[in-house]
Amino acid sequence: MEKFQRNNFGILHRCISIDEKEYTKGVKILDEKMERLQIEYHSLHPKWNYSISPKGD
Repeated sequence: MEKFQRNNFGILHRCISIDEKEYTKGVKILDEKMERLQIEYHSLHPKWNYSISPKGD
């Protein structure tokens, strides 16, 4: 799905969704599940930009 959104500054952005599934907001993830993930935070805006992959055993 492709759509366009305008931000607070009036700049138009093209958004492409590769996942059409609806997800419930506000679901808490158990610490044990979070520890199983390998999260790589990127240098530019790490709260927004990160990669998640399964942790290798």
